[in-house]
Amino acid sequence: MLLGQKRIVSFLLSLAFLSAGVCHAAATTDLAVDQQVEFELADNETMGALLNEDAALLLESDEPELSTRDIRRLNRKADRTDRWRHYKSTRLKEIVRWVDLRGGQYVLGYGIDKDTGREVPFAVYDKTFPRPIYGHFWQSLVLSTSGIGDANLGGLANEFEKLAKHHRQDKAGKYVYELVFGEKGGNVFPVDWWKKEDLHWMPGKAPDVNGIAPERIPLSDLDLDVGPEKVREFRKRFKRLFVHFHKTLNDEDDTEDDASVQSTPTQEIHRKHLVYDAEFVQQADGTYRLIVAREKRALPPTKVIDLKAKFSSLPLALAWAVMTQASKQLVNYIHITELARFSYAVFERFFNLVEVIYLTRHAMALNMVMEAIEGNPASPFHGVLSTDQLQDAVTYLRRSSTMLSDLIYNLFSSNWTLAEKYIRNAEKARERSLAFLERHNYTVYQFANSYYALGVRKNAEGDVRELRVFSLIKSRVLRKRPHTVVDFLHPLRERIKRNIFETGLIASAFLPLPVPFLISLVRIFYKEVFIREIHRRQMVEAGFRAHLNHNYKDLTDALEKEGYSKIEAKEHVNRAYDIIYKRELNPIDLRRQDEAEYTRRVEKWIKNREPDYEPIQANTMDL
Repeated sequence: MLLGQKRIVSFLLSLAFLSAGVCHAAATTDLAVDQQVEFELADNETMGALLNEDAALLLESDEPELSTRDIRRLNRKADRTDRWRHYKSTRLKEIVRWVDLRGGQYVLGYGIDKDTGREVPFAVYDKTFPRPIYGHFWQSLVLSTSGIGDANLGGLANEFEKLAKHHRQDKAGKYVYELVFGEKGGNVFPVDWWKKEDLHWMPGKAPDVNGIAPERIPLSDLDLDVGPEKVREFRKRFKRLFVHFHKTLNDEDDTEDDASVQSTPTQEIHRKHLVYDAEFVQQADGTYRLIVAREKRALPPTKVIDLKAKFSSLPLALAWAVMTQASKQLVNYIHITELARFSYAVFERFFNLVEVIYLTRHAMALNMVMEAIEGNPASPFHGVLSTDQLQDAVTYLRRSSTMLSDLIYNLFSSNWTLAEKYIRNAEKARERSLAFLERHNYTVYQFANSYYALGVRKNAEGDVRELRVFSLIKSRVLRKRPHTVVDFLHPLRERIKRNIFETGLIASAFLPLPVPFLISLVRIFYKEVFIREIHRRQMVEAGFRAHLNHNYKDLTDALEKEGYSKIEAKEHVNRAYDIIYKRELNPIDLRRQDEAEYTRRVEKWIKNREPDYEPIQANTMDL
């Protein structure tokens, strides 16, 4: 991503690698990894003895204290004595405690260290990362393979779903969409109902009566089982909603006696689920409507960083690359030519859609790790992970790339210096990009402790000619100009280009070349040169999306300095999200409006296993 020359060399190596045969390459790769591990583990006992001698000499000597870099070097030396444990991937059942990180998107899983018996960070999980077991995931994936770029059945189905939602959300008795009862049902509450002193809140859940009215208040934040007589009617209003929803109760008129709204034990269990899923949602007029969401199956979180098994990502990436390449090559043996070409095109799009989600989600985590290393206090990893753990996270995420050029580069790079080189190269790239923008008369607003900046260029009359967010570590191919992450004035240019290149990828599957090997070579060349460059751009754009999730005020403050109003600045933030999502060309990825619902399902899964888990509300703009 940082060095164009290294990428070109790696790409040429990847072509030679594939021309020798996928299966032979996989065997050679495994042999190279085994030999590398064997050499580094050749004499562990001697290495451990030398390490102990080093420690003894340090205690006896009068030399000054070691620098942080020297300490990391000694830690790496000790790590090599037990390296195999870094390859065994962390499993969900090993996590004994869950802690939400700043911003609410990531959750840190703790496990028991076998050597010390203490709880230590094992892995980081993303609560907005759609898992393949997610039912809607597979439905959208199958539909999305039928099409090219933006023109696919998956995107069309999403649009129809949005239109149909308005007609289905008010059907009582169906857990299909949010069930919203009318005012006759008694679920509309006054503007300031949550400020009443008579209400009892769960510990730490009471809203600030002097602050801004919250947009959403979970019903579970209220303690409905205690309180004076004045709140009896309030509790009964919810029970009436429950009676209206479950028709199995006796048809009796509500009276002042609570006995008329008593429920059976089974219905009480259902009521508790409704309490967890219900929310008071602020309406346009300031009132609140009680919305009871349908009860959906809880989903486990998806791992993005494995701290315990920091070297496990490369074998998984290799397995994915070999599996996808082998699957696509096998269809060439179908005797019906047109069926073989069609199958190849479907496989190509199918794998690309899934792969882009993993690449972009890992890029989001990598950007926040890099910002934590830079000292950004808004990063979810800042102050939570140590310096060594942050570098381990960089190593894991960099080695998780499934691009052939990155795979080959990682195979011939040292695990112990990969993170340091990447951080050093990122700093150099940032300096070059800032210098380029200044030379070309951009007014640059660099976002603090990050690798992104807002660039503004005006004409002689003072009119804005360019308003862009630039990546400071990703340059255009064979150019020094930094990549434009968001172009506010021309949002469709990049999107149109990507649709054209995607069309070319699908068209390459139907090339009428007589030699099968030549066809495969052309397809691989096209994908590695054009499509992989689009994937790299999508990764840095996803990294900026992660930055917006935790630092959206950086962009609004920069726009306000340029003369935009506060409302216009926040509208530009929403446009930035929209532009990035549309550039992704991936209907199976979760959109921002769907992430909250998916996050609740993940939090429910965690809470079922750890009752003491307390989720943190995700960052949102105060629009």
